[in-house]
Amino acid sequence: METRQFIVVMMVVLCSFPLVAQQEEHTHKYYFEVRPIPFLLNGYSLTAHYATDDRSQLGFSVFGSTLSEGVNDLVWDIEGEIDLEARQDIALGLSYRYFLSRKKGHKNWYAGVAIGYENYTLTNENFGDSFDWNFYFAAPRIGFFWYPFKTNLFLSTEAVLVIPLIKDDDVTFNSGASVTINGIIPAPVIGIGFRF
Repeated sequence: METRQFIVVMMVVLCSFPLVAQQEEHTHKYYFEVRPIPFLLNGYSLTAHYATDDRSQLGFSVFGSTLSEGVNDLVWDIEGEIDLEARQDIALGLSYRYFLSRKKGHKNWYAGVAIGYENYTLTNENFGDSFDWNFYFAAPRIGFFWYPFKTNLFLSTEAVLVIPLIKDDDVTFNSGASVTINGIIPAPVIGIGFRF
């Protein structure tokens, strides 16, 4: 299934969640956002959340990018000489957010967790050999929601730690260099979105 088709299917699924929350003061149920960092890294991003009650959200994310050299150093443990291109073909995540404010509404500080899957194409640009590589992760996070213009437009930021749980074996390239993922990966996230 192509990425675009997958995104459309997931959006339909998210939008068809039953309205299980009690009647509440605000009527905003859906939160859609894009994250600029993957776009800066020649990728894509789309995140959607559904408000399950006054203080929590369930969500789904899909994104991908080509990691820069500096980001490669944060993500990969590299043994030997290699000019590594790490292309994140697709990452999928299911997430939960809980807002810490006692006031109703989805704003200010929140804590959460995501679980998901990532697929990479790892290429040694000096030799041209490449490998398909996958892993599953858990990602605890703390974040902040802000409505800067008192409208339905919001900004979000998160401090995330990606923890690989199940992963493919280490990759050894023809040059003899080997690559594996680090045990904990810091991942700052910035989002721009709209609620309705």
